[in-house]
Amino acid sequence: MARRRAPGRGPFFLALLVALRLALLDADPARACTGGEIIPDQFYNNCRRLVEGVQEVAVARRVGHPDAELLTGRLVKTWIDFYLEHGEAPPPFHADIATGTWRLAMREVGLSIRRLIDQAPGHDDGEPAVLPLYLLVQPEARQTVHAWLDAWTASPPAELITGPTVASCTAWLEASVIRPVLGLRGFLAAEFPNSAERLLDHLEAIRQRWRPVRQAAPPEQEALLQTTWPSLLALIGTERTAWRTRLLLEP
Repeated sequence: MARRRAPGRGPFFLALLVALRLALLDADPARACTGGEIIPDQFYNNCRRLVEGVQEVAVARRVGHPDAELLTGRLVKTWIDFYLEHGEAPPPFHADIATGTWRLAMREVGLSIRRLIDQAPGHDDGEPAVLPLYLLVQPEARQTVHAWLDAWTASPPAELITGPTVASCTAWLEASVIRPVLGLRGFLAAEFPNSAERLLDHLEAIRQRWRPVRQAAPPEQEALLQTTWPSLLALIGTERTAWRTRLLLEP
């Protein structure tokens, strides 16, 4: 049987890969090294291979490339190799990331790769798997993302639990949820548009739940507030935890 050719890398394919490849290549791993068994160059190269594998599979599946199955098998092997080498604990130069947090993030990368493979072509471009890897080789980007995530709070002050008002809750939502989420969305939009869109979807879900409370007539508003506010906080907390877990922060 004739050997199958590797997929061609035309302009469309290269355009998808170039941004993250440049980011990975521009990183200076030597500066981050603090000693230990793992050589920084090796870690960065492993990240690069995994990013390329995810994106190759996403493109091949989307365009119906005949080598999609072959690339999928290669991606699975690349992920297994990556996990066996890095999955259980952060390398020494990422010692600021707790082991438990690292393991959760690596688990999310693996689940994202599985979703990419299992879902119908075109439904997933691999962003959820690529974004954490991007942050691991871009310390400044990770610092910015973590600052926005830390500003995004899920627990309001005690007075908004024991005696919330529509005005005070609205002000808290604006300062502690909406602004940080918009900031994070703005930072991610250029390179990770689907992740940015998910953040907008979350904000829209908040607005849809909160709008009836703000627009209710005074006799009904208090009762609506008491029933809506706890469920809204739960929604915000669940989404915030998901983002922190994916992006290498403690939930």
